[in-house]
Amino acid sequence: ADEGRRGALAALGVLETCLRVAPDAAPHALDSALLAVAGTLADAADGGRGRNELVDAACACALARLCVHRADALPALMAAAGAGGGADPDGAVRALGRVLDGWLESVDSVLLLRQRVLCAAALLRLLAETAPARARAAEILAFATGVVLEQDARGGPAGGAPSTFGAQLDRVAPDPVGALSTRELLRECVCALRAAGGEVALQAVDGAILEQVARALQQPTVGQ
Repeated sequence: ADEGRRGALAALGVLETCLRVAPDAAPHALDSALLAVAGTLADAADGGRGRNELVDAACACALARLCVHRADALPALMAAAGAGGGADPDGAVRALGRVLDGWLESVDSVLLLRQRVLCAAALLRLLAETAPARARAAEILAFATGVVLEQDARGGPAGGAPSTFGAQLDRVAPDPVGALSTRELLRECVCALRAAGGEVALQAVDGAILEQVARALQQPTVGQ
């Protein structure tokens, strides 16, 4: 079991690196692997037996890497898979919803702030652009506001220095996540929702979460 977990984590790390280095070509070349990753998260949403939280978290990060470069890539992948299987037109929407449920179920196991920022960025972009994410606005906004607070506490966008491999990779394919402000992404997402008629999604969110969003959008005071 441990060997299988280590192998899965290593493979997912390679997958994320490929998506980072070749964000335009990799999604199509690795569509089968990405569908398997999405399937793992869908199983997580169903509480599948034999789950490993670290593997689920790595799957979440891999899909986040896909979506942070191209927010339309995951919905397109699910739609293509549904069309290939002769699924009904709404099947891809339901499938994306299950993947999002598993993703949100797994974010507590994403331990590094840089990875949590990556997940928050991807989920916020999906929230601004897709109906299944809007149906889960409360969960996405709650997670994103938590990441804002973490960034404030660490005093920087992603916090911490990358590993030796990460530093070398940064020279080959600079990681936009290192400079992302979740606060600004949250602000952009809320503005995009309102501009695109997504106010209904916000109105359905619990008032306490909306208060958290409002506080998170405020710039922290000096020394906070």
